Amino acid sequence: MIWPLQLTVMEQLLLAEDRPSYPWIFFLRLRFSGLLNELVARTAMLAVLPRHPLLNSVIRNKSWGRAEWVAAENQVPDFQSVERATGDDFPTCSFLDLTKEIGLRVRFVTCGEKTEVVLQMHHAVCDGLGALSFINDWLIAYALEIGVDPIAISFPKRNEQRLRLRGKFGLTFWKILRMSRKQILGLQGVRDFLKNKPTPLIPFAARAPSKTVPNQYPAILTHNLSSEETTRLAQASKHQGVTVNDLLIQSLLVGIGKWQRQNGFYDPNRCLRIMIPMSLRSQEDYETPASNIVSSIFVDRCGADSDDPKRLLQSIHDQMQTIKQNALGFTFIFSLHCRHRLPGGVAKAVRSEQCTISSILTNLGPILRHSPLPRDEQGRLLLGDLALEQFDFAAPLRPYLCASFAVATYANRLGIGMQYDPIAMSESHARDLLASFVRQIV
Repeated sequence: MIWPLQLTVMEQLLLAEDRPSYPWIFFLRLRFSGLLNELVARTAMLAVLPRHPLLNSVIRNKSWGRAEWVAAENQVPDFQSVERATGDDFPTCSFLDLTKEIGLRVRFVTCGEKTEVVLQMHHAVCDGLGALSFINDWLIAYALEIGVDPIAISFPKRNEQRLRLRGKFGLTFWKILRMSRKQILGLQGVRDFLKNKPTPLIPFAARAPSKTVPNQYPAILTHNLSSEETTRLAQASKHQGVTVNDLLIQSLLVGIGKWQRQNGFYDPNRCLRIMIPMSLRSQEDYETPASNIVSSIFVDRCGADSDDPKRLLQSIHDQMQTIKQNALGFTFIFSLHCRHRLPGGVAKAVRSEQCTISSILTNLGPILRHSPLPRDEQGRLLLGDLALEQFDFAAPLRPYLCASFAVATYANRLGIGMQYDPIAMSESHARDLLASFVRQIV
């Protein structure tokens, strides 16, 4: 038995970010080439849910503002079937109260002769990589249910006891002591973080915390590069001696700058802050069920920095190398532990209704590449007669963060999901912003 589980400081932060007006939910969409057997899909999902206990848990509030995870009693995911004649919209979503409902909702969308499975997941439960571990288990279970040879595929090992370690990141007293000298560099980043005042991508008034989400929530646009474009991006990063992520960050900042110029929002002196989630998983953590084993780093640049793309790319690469070489991904976690001990705790750090982040750029990298399921010549996973054609991913929004970007590479195609706030920008403005980002990449 692992219950109850105390919330980690990162889970406290992600829960505090949750508002009825801006639910802290992320979205994953799996598009299949034919009609999925929905009954089998539900059965398979329920079969693997015990392998991921946090996805079948709720939050119980205790005295003194403390909260803990406990097993949900007699609950299953909120399954719904949706039919759509045309279009590309995600199914609508509402606020998800983790004290009353588990952090997973599933929508089966039928569109003609194709099926989409959309997962709505609360970020306090798990991060994107954690969600993928659950999805991989579900796909395997579905394949076994429809009669795929069990000798050919098997489930990866899961160890639920490792959930007790999910907030420790393999750190011991001596590891922290050895790391402390490097963390001095992180204090410089903390100083800059506190000094800089990030601004929204576009001036607007965010919804009040007590308001509900708009009718079209979530508003998500997607774009998939071709396999040739994805290969060229990888070759470009290698040729320039940087990572693909470095190029994506640069492309986003340059794309935002050009979009702002076109729409009259550009200011060379205003600070843009891009939040970039960073996995802190060790090799052993890949046995951990779906959970949050993640930190955040921040890239602050003023508008004028995007005017010199080459210099911008070099500065981003240098910053990222410094972060990796000095384990500065832990700086944010350490700062949350310090904040936890102050009046108001972690929640006070995010509850101010002002712009603290201009945008999010999260990159899951190549996904499902270690799945034991068979593949076709294009690299798509096969479930009997079905192929998983496309994978879409979208990150959450918070007040004054009017557009977030999520990237994942599947079957050698890099896909981008952009969630935008329809209160802040029209769909036309949003499409222009996504197009501006994509033009810098390709």
